[in-house]
Amino acid sequence: MKQIIILAAIFVALAIGCKTKTVYVPVERVTTETVTVKDTIVETKLELIRDSVSVPDSMSYLANKYAYSWAEIKEGRLNHSLSMLPVLIPVEIQYIERHRIDSIPAPYPVEVIKKVEKELSWWQSARIRIGEISLVLLIIGLGYLGFRFLKQ
Repeated sequence: MKQIIILAAIFVALAIGCKTKTVYVPVERVTTETVTVKDTIVETKLELIRDSVSVPDSMSYLANKYAYSWAEIKEGRLNHSLSMLPVLIPVEIQYIERHRIDSIPAPYPVEVIKKVEKELSWWQSARIRIGEISLVLLIIGLGYLGFRFLKQ
């Protein structure tokens, strides 16, 4: 009975002798940017100004806040000159924002558990081989003893 307990203990020690190692592998997370495109649409409406002048002279001058004009009659011909004033016109600008989001594979980082067997040293590998050979010899020896016992 004592021999069976010793054999069982040796067998259990050999069966659970190899451990696996747990390695945490981080999963890559793809980050995306929100792209804001601002389109500028410029539309302005100038104030409509209509003006006319009637003078008894051969020259006329007309002006408003955007331009001025000269007109004169020389030698039976009407000469007219129009020029713009250097005035800044206020313009309303409208911004249109477009958001583009690329694909996000996972909303949070995930750790995957990957089991990797521990690399054994040459001494540990040799002990395992010796244990396997001893177990085979033990089984053969027990079979031989059992066969002899049954013959008696």
